[in-house]
Amino acid sequence: MTLRRVLCVILAVAGGLGLCALRAAASDGGTDSPSESQLPYILYMLVWLMPLGIALAAVGVGDPGRAHQVATSLPLALVAALGGYALCGFAFQFGGVGLITDSPGLSSFIAEWSPLDLALGPGWGLMGLDGFALPSHLMTEEALQLFVSQLALVTTATLIPLITLSGRIPRLPSLFLALLISCVSYPLLGNWLWGGGWLSQLSQTLHLGYGYVDYGFSSLHLLGGGAALAALLAFGRRRVPEPQRPELPASYLPLNVLAGAFLALVGWLVMILTQPLVPLPGSAAWLILKALAAVAASTLGTFFYGWLVRGEPDPGLTGRGIIAALVAIGAPLPFVPLWAAALIGGLAGIALAPAMYLVEHVLGLDDRGAVVSIHGLAALWGLLAVGLFADGSQGAGWNIPGAQGASTMLSQGVTGYLAASGGTQGLAQLYAQLIGVGAIVLIATLVPWALLALAAQAYALPPTVRARALARAARLRQQREACEILKRRGGGLGVWPKARTAYLGVIAFSNRRLARRPRPSAPEHAPSQTHHSLPRRRLISYTGKRRPAKALRGRSLRSSPS
Repeated sequence: MTLRRVLCVILAVAGGLGLCALRAAASDGGTDSPSESQLPYILYMLVWLMPLGIALAAVGVGDPGRAHQVATSLPLALVAALGGYALCGFAFQFGGVGLITDSPGLSSFIAEWSPLDLALGPGWGLMGLDGFALPSHLMTEEALQLFVSQLALVTTATLIPLITLSGRIPRLPSLFLALLISCVSYPLLGNWLWGGGWLSQLSQTLHLGYGYVDYGFSSLHLLGGGAALAALLAFGRRRVPEPQRPELPASYLPLNVLAGAFLALVGWLVMILTQPLVPLPGSAAWLILKALAAVAASTLGTFFYGWLVRGEPDPGLTGRGIIAALVAIGAPLPFVPLWAAALIGGLAGIALAPAMYLVEHVLGLDDRGAVVSIHGLAALWGLLAVGLFADGSQGAGWNIPGAQGASTMLSQGVTGYLAASGGTQGLAQLYAQLIGVGAIVLIATLVPWALLALAAQAYALPPTVRARALARAARLRQQREACEILKRRGGGLGVWPKARTAYLGVIAFSNRRLARRPRPSAPEHAPSQTHHSLPRRRLISYTGKRRPAKALRGRSLRSSPS
């Protein structure tokens, strides 16, 4: 499949999603507006533009030989996400969500495993234990809506490592990693953050601000980037450092990159405004304005870096910078002022190229999709920015359902270190963010690395077998080269190619004999020929009529003087 076909297929899928959403909005029993029950599902369909845009951007900057492998990562991620999340992921994430919400449709999900409650008190939930394989007696309309709202996010978290691992590690470990993310890693992360788990309760257990805060799901990008890093480390696919001066990676299809970035922007904006268990702090228009400010600052930063390096903006770096800005601004979006949102996005854009150089050339990882830099490092920066730039204007009672906040810190909203009046209060939120980032990196990197390292040992060959395999590969390569040389010389051909070669050889031989044949001498009284008027020799084909040699000699004798 060529790159043009890949682009057409992805754009067709994007157009199909938009048309389906418009059709569902227009067909509501003859009315012109969608009903209240249909509107959430229409918006959840538009969230799928986010993984679609990420895949499209990866195809645009990837090697053309790997375009079909990167394109097939999206349906593979969808299959793994749907199967794994329906089997046990939804139960692990929302098995105890009924303990933190007043929704009647979710009141049956009250099984939360919390082994530390007896020793340390409540608030240390690790995973849910209800809702395996989507039982019909528990899956009410609200539960099904919650499941559908998470599918695009699970697919995105599964897609991120597959983008950079396609064609670099065997297909079976890639599928195992995708299932691990959809079944275990993402559900545990979702339970800790949005299902009543221990990270969201750090404000009650350890009195650290409002606990771990992540409004725009930057943690799922950190999860995907960590999983990609674990796989690259486990299989040891390291690149040889290049001796020449490093340059920006080439963008083979710049329009793909920019189109994918803007599709991801649309899907991301719909995602942050439509999640059922995440409250909307402040105005939606104000959130969109902050997000666009971060994207604009990232675009200026990548333009400036491209101008410094190449003398002109680089579209591939710009598209990647837009996605990195979305990843970074997601967590602190409603809690930081406008200038801080622009600063976070600008730093994510201008630091993207140095981060890519650090991963590929300093660490020696073959991360041509720049997944670790775009998703992992950008998410790390955005999550820590919550503990630095949050100004306390939004988020009062965050992670505390129904609470009004008795203390000064809890009543003023999420507050970072730079905006806090006291040192201990300002550091509390930053400590909560650091604990959360450490826990996510642990389940995203350490656990997959340990399992994939065992799988890599199974795929590794013993030294003697590996040496024989390399020798056999070298012999096969030499045989192929010898066959190519033989074909160029005429050997190894069929009957008809050999006959045509012989026919052309006979014609060439006849022409060479006629060219060497002596011509009659010119008369004595004829003017001497100079180098400006050289005699022309006519090459006569053996199929044409030949003039008898005697007639030529007779004419030559008659024309000579007596």
